[in-house]
Amino acid sequence: MSGTSRTFSNAAIYAIGIIINRGVVFALIALYTRAFSVEEYANFELAATTQIFMIVFFDLGLNPALVRYFHLHDEKNHRDLFGTTVSFLMLWALLLCALIFVYRHRLSSFVFGSPDMGLLLILVQMQAAFTVLSNLPLAWFRARERSLHFMLLNLVRAVIGPCAIAVFLLVFKWGLPGVILGDICGLAALTLAGLIANARWYRPILRWSVLRPMLRFGLPLIPMGVGGALLTVSDRYFLNSWVNKEELAVYGVAAKIGLMVVIVSQAIQTAYPPYAFRLAKVSDAPKHFEPILRQLLIAMASVAVCVTAASKEILWILAPTASYGNATYFVPWLAFSSACDGACLMLMTSFAITHRTGMPSVIVILAGITKVGLIYLLVPARGGMGAAEATALAYGVELILVLWITQRCYPIPHDWPRMTALFGIILGALWATSHALQWNPVPSIAARAGIVCLFAGGCVAIILRREERARIVCEAERYVRKRC
Repeated sequence: MSGTSRTFSNAAIYAIGIIINRGVVFALIALYTRAFSVEEYANFELAATTQIFMIVFFDLGLNPALVRYFHLHDEKNHRDLFGTTVSFLMLWALLLCALIFVYRHRLSSFVFGSPDMGLLLILVQMQAAFTVLSNLPLAWFRARERSLHFMLLNLVRAVIGPCAIAVFLLVFKWGLPGVILGDICGLAALTLAGLIANARWYRPILRWSVLRPMLRFGLPLIPMGVGGALLTVSDRYFLNSWVNKEELAVYGVAAKIGLMVVIVSQAIQTAYPPYAFRLAKVSDAPKHFEPILRQLLIAMASVAVCVTAASKEILWILAPTASYGNATYFVPWLAFSSACDGACLMLMTSFAITHRTGMPSVIVILAGITKVGLIYLLVPARGGMGAAEATALAYGVELILVLWITQRCYPIPHDWPRMTALFGIILGALWATSHALQWNPVPSIAARAGIVCLFAGGCVAIILRREERARIVCEAERYVRKRC
């Protein structure tokens, strides 16, 4: 199996697990928007935003470091590697939780605008801690390229978490705290199941000789995590402070639709780094990276266009249109942002290959600062639309910086005319789709379907090379013959 095929195969399996989890999340969003008032849903968005920022400091960059250093250690040292990482992050999580508990009222005032929501903040910190711990066994399966195990382990949270949330929300009527507590139950179950599944690799041990290089790799990623949080979710705080919670709630639902692109980008990003680290050992590796990166970018762009085209129907499922009907105005910008984010994450693998983990932090911080600056310019005058525009423009800046700097650290012979054409095609398709979404139902559906077909045809005819099209046809024929 070729590197491209293997990456797509692993990405497909990872995607099944991610789709299951994301599908459950989207189903729960449909429940929340109907069970919560608009103000309560806005508080849910603020809690989720705060969790994302907290995860950065709970993780310390050790999850990606675990994947990276798995390939730098002999098999006999893998137990020390996994055991040290898990044990250290458990102790670190306890320390950080204690610190946040002490300042819970001040932090609650900053996040929710009220010091009386300290209990909710405590639950959010526990949710962040268990998210990081549950990611460790998943990262271990990624490093070992055990995509099927990764998918099966994800099912644990997909079953237990929603069941607990349903009980706490619908039976006990605990509202937003019940939702977060239910998710904690799912994450705790995932952590326990993951440690059991990797029992042969885990032993409670702390080895500084193992931890030190991992921290040296991971700590420079913290500014990148903060910058990433600024890029993705900081606008929620500004909308809450400068506009109102109703606009924040509508924007939050639109962001959830845009994040459907992440299902593909996260699956690809989960499968790609282990393959990239292995391929990097080959002397002529850069020329092999070009076609796979271009094809993976096509996959993410396709999902962004399809999600935008179907956003009106998705919104009908996710939320009552009476309260959240304006969410479709924001989706094209946010879907494009998610596609750019996935492209940046793939391209940034070059920094890990060359051990320049500080560079992503610089790039993401610059993009995050750009986002905050654009928010100051656009949100007071344009509200949620200004936040969406600021997000898309900031991600565009990040992508340009990543392409420019990675070419100086680890040059890849990109096919620039085709890459440029791809971004032109996706921008044109998203622009046309955003207008078609505002039409009456029948012509709108027909126009959106036509735009998706034209986009697909343009990618096949312009972005793919002749031999790549021939290989895809050949593999498809082989698959059909095998199935028949």
